[in-house]
Amino acid sequence: MNQTTGTLTATVVNPQVIPPNQPFIGDPGEMLMYRSGGYIHIAATQRLGSTVNDFNGFNFRIPDLSPGSGPHTFVLGVTALGIYWARERGGVTPYTAVSGTLTVSLDSNDKLTGTFNFSGENGSHQVSVSQGQIELTDFITQPVAVRPLPVKGTGYMRGDIVGGPLPNSNFDAAVVSLRTVDGGGIIKNYFEIIGRQYGEFGIQNYVAILLDVDQTALNYSLGSNREATALFAKWDTFGTARAISGSLSFSSLPNSGHAVGSLDCMVQKNQEVPFRVNVVFDIKQ
Repeated sequence: MNQTTGTLTATVVNPQVIPPNQPFIGDPGEMLMYRSGGYIHIAATQRLGSTVNDFNGFNFRIPDLSPGSGPHTFVLGVTALGIYWARERGGVTPYTAVSGTLTVSLDSNDKLTGTFNFSGENGSHQVSVSQGQIELTDFITQPVAVRPLPVKGTGYMRGDIVGGPLPNSNFDAAVVSLRTVDGGGIIKNYFEIIGRQYGEFGIQNYVAILLDVDQTALNYSLGSNREATALFAKWDTFGTARAISGSLSFSSLPNSGHAVGSLDCMVQKNQEVPFRVNVVFDIKQ
C-alpha cells in the first residue's frame, strides 16, 4: 500500500499568530500512517499557500497496536509523542505536546480512529489543541514520492550530523533553497538557506541557516547571536534542535543571490543531549 486515506481535524489556539484560532483540517492527499521501529507514526498536513513554509501539521508516534484490541489511551509526552507544526513568523515552528492524551483503536482492516487533545510548547510559547479527531485507513508500506517544493535553488549542502536522531550521520541534501523571508514587521527580514534530505517514507530532515538581511560580516559565533542562527529539524515527532554554540562562515553572502560557506555547530532540542551539525554549502537562488 502506498497511500493513507481519511481525515484528521482539530481546533488549535495559537497566540503567536493572528487570528489565534486556527481550525485544522488535514488535506486528503497529505495523510500518512506507517509502522517503523515498533511504533505507529501518524502525520497530517494542512497546506495554506504555495511556498515551502505555508502549512500547519501534526505528527504522532505511538507504540504499535494489535488490530481489534480495543481503545488505547496514551499520555502525550510520556507514553506517546505529539507535535503541532505551526506556520508563523515566516517559518514553521514545532510545538511539542507536554500534556494531554491520544485515544485510538485499530481494526482488522487497518482503520485507525481516535481523539486527542494537548498543550504544546516551544520554549516559552504555547499552543492549545482540542477536539482532535482521527480517522485514517491503510499503512504506507512502500517509499513515498517526495512532494515537489515550490522554492528551490541550485547547488549543494553536505556534511555530517553526529550524535543526532538520524541512523546515518551522512547528510547530503537532495533539495536546496535560498530565499528572503519577510518578517512582517515583527522581526527583521532574513535570508533562509536550507538543505533538505528525505527518508523512505518522505520524512524530511533539514539544516537551516538564518541570517538577517542587513548583515555584512563573513563570520558569526552562534548561540547568543541574534543576527545569525542555525537549526536542524526532522519533520516527524523529533521536531527542531537549535544552535547553542559554534561558527558560521561565508565566502559569499546570500545578499548576492549565491550563498557559499560552512556551518559547524552544536544543536540542542530542549534539555536533551546536544549533537553536532557540520556542513558546507554552495547554493544559488
